[in-house]
Order: sequence, then C-alpha cells, then structure tokens
Amino acid sequence: SIWNSSALADQVLISEVNGNTQIVAGSQTISLDGVPMGVLLPESSAMTAAEYLSELVGSGNLVVSNQYGHEGTDILHAPAKSALTGTGIVYGGGGNDTIFANSEGSEIQGGPGNNQLILDSNSHAKDTLYWLSDDAGTPGNPYLDQVTGFGLNEDVIDISGYLPKEAAADPYSYMQLTNSNNDTCLNMANASAGEWTNTIELTGVDWLQGNTSEEALKQQIEQNYLVTGFTP
Repeated sequence: SIWNSSALADQVLISEVNGNTQIVAGSQTISLDGVPMGVLLPESSAMTAAEYLSELVGSGNLVVSNQYGHEGTDILHAPAKSALTGTGIVYGGGGNDTIFANSEGSEIQGGPGNNQLILDSNSHAKDTLYWLSDDAGTPGNPYLDQVTGFGLNEDVIDISGYLPKEAAADPYSYMQLTNSNNDTCLNMANASAGEWTNTIELTGVDWLQGNTSEEALKQQIEQNYLVTGFTP
C-alpha cells in the first residue's frame, strides 16, 4: 500500500556527518561520502525530516518502493510481475507522479494529481490503466494525466470505479472525447454531467477516427478497450 513520509521519517534517519549524508534504517547505515545533504537537495536546511524524505523520493535520489508511492511526488518503475504484491497494481498515491510500465504489461493507477504514465509501446503487452473516484479533481481544478506509448487496440482504460452511479442513465454526458494535434483527450465527470474533473490525454492516439465523441466511445466500450461499467 502507499506509504507515508511522516511515518517513514520515524524509521529512517537522514543526517549529515562531517559533510557526508548518512542514512540509517534499522541496523543498516549508508554513508554518501563527499555528498552533503544540501547537494542532494538544495534549500534542504529548512525542511522537516518527513519533507526531506518526500522531496528526496520525488527527485529520484531515493527509492522506497517501485510499486507504491506516497502523498508526494513519486517516480515509479513497475516491477516484474513476479515481484508485485497485493492486487498487482502499481499505485502512485497523491502528488504528481511519473510511472513507467514494465514490458510484461502493467496495471497502473496514478492516483490523484497530474500524472505521467509512460507505457512500453514496443512490448505489445496489454497495459490496464485505472481511475477511481478517489482520483477525481474538481471542475475548477481538474487533474490531467498524460499517457505516452498507449497501444491502440491493445491497452485498456478502466474508469468503472470513477464514474458516478448517476451516469448509468446518460453515460455520454459524463464522458467526452476531443482530439488535438493527433492526441486524444478523454474528459470525465465524477459528480455532475458535463463538469469535467479529470482529463486523460493519450499522446499520439486518435480514438475519434472522424467519428463523434459518442460514436467513438461506444466503439471503444464495445471492443473492451474502455471499461465503464455501463453497456454502450
């Protein structure tokens, strides 16, 4: 599950000893010789221990987990399937995360925030991307998730846990496809019809193919590349 920087700061001590960053976790001590804390993270002197850990992870200089993120920014590289735990979903948690799929086909949930989901377009393994109601932004501040490497007629977007039950009566008022510069944007409403709270941008992918938004959405649903929980 996602981890919390404050809880981790109680277990991992990062300090500076004679100009060297020292990381102590349980009985293990790692010393980064010649690397003071301020070099790893400028302006770190005013940070709390939890803030320093969170920023260190967000910068990519410290890896806590490659399957689960935390409340801040994460850079996750999906582990091999044999190394995954729980449901097998790679989950970014809060913050603006960058998540890389593996070449075997990954299940990814970016979580709330503006995320970058980077799939392996050369593997041709099916990736499934999830959005749940807890991932919703607001109409005044919708989240934007950018997906690169999405395989047309291959990868799957699952928003069945995102759309409200009210969408069953008129689902196409809660979803809208637009196209710009050969990128497809799927706008979604988590609460009220037409009030978009999240946008998924599929770079280099044209889901519309000259059709209307409703026609294209029905086609993706019928072919099971878009999972909504509603019949088309």
